[in-house]
Amino acid sequence: TVEGTGTASMTYSFDRLAIASGGKLYLWNSASFVEVTDPDLGEVLDVTWVDGYFVTTDGTSIVVTELSDPTQVDPLKYGSAEVDPDPVKAILKLRNELYAVNRHSIETYQNVGGTGFPFQAIRGAQIHRGSVGTHTAVVYKDAIAFIGGGRNEAPAVWLGANGTSQKISTREIEEVLSTYTEAELAASYMEVQTAKGHDTIMIHLPKVTACYDGNASQAMGQPGREVA
Repeated sequence: TVEGTGTASMTYSFDRLAIASGGKLYLWNSASFVEVTDPDLGEVLDVTWVDGYFVTTDGTSIVVTELSDPTQVDPLKYGSAEVDPDPVKAILKLRNELYAVNRHSIETYQNVGGTGFPFQAIRGAQIHRGSVGTHTAVVYKDAIAFIGGGRNEAPAVWLGANGTSQKISTREIEEVLSTYTEAELAASYMEVQTAKGHDTIMIHLPKVTACYDGNASQAMGQPGREVA
C-alpha cells in the first residue's frame, strides 16, 4: 500500500524498484518494501534513476539519494533549475543524462561527480518550453515528448531534443487542449507503447485520448489524431 490516489512514477536500479506516489518515495528490493523517511527528502513529485542515484524533485529542488544508502539524503547535495525559475514538474533520464522538465523549460544535466550535487547543467542544451504536469512528459525514442509550451504560449504537444522543440500536435488536438484548464491538463498523463514496429504516444486527457504514431506520421506527413 502506498499513499495517493493519482498516477504514480516508477523506476528501477540494479537491485531496487522505486515508487513515487502521494508525495512519498518507496523502495522495494524483492525482500522488503520501505518508505524513505529521511526528512531531507521532502515531497516527492517524481523519481528516476541515473548513475547510481535515485533522483527526485519537490517542484523546487532536485534531490539525489546517497550512493551507499538510497534511503538517505544529504541536503548539501541539492540541485536546482538554473535557466528559468519555473517549477520543476518531472525528472526523466535520456541517453543516461538527467532531464529536469520544468513548466516553461527543460534542462539537461550530466554527471560530473564532486562532493556536492553531482550533476551539472549542459549549457546550450536547454529547451525553452516545458510540461504542464508531472506525467505529461515521457521519453519517446531519442527525445522528450510533452504537453505544454513556453511562457504565454497555448498548450500543444511537443518533441524536445538537443536544445530544440518541434510541435507534433495538429490544430484539432490543440483545439481540444484549449478546452481544458491548466489544472486539468496537469492531471492528464502520457504513455509510450511499442508494438509491431510502431512507437505510439497515448495522451490520456480528461475526456478523450489522443494518439501519436511517429512512424505513421512520418510516412503520411501528418501528426497525431484524436481517438475516442
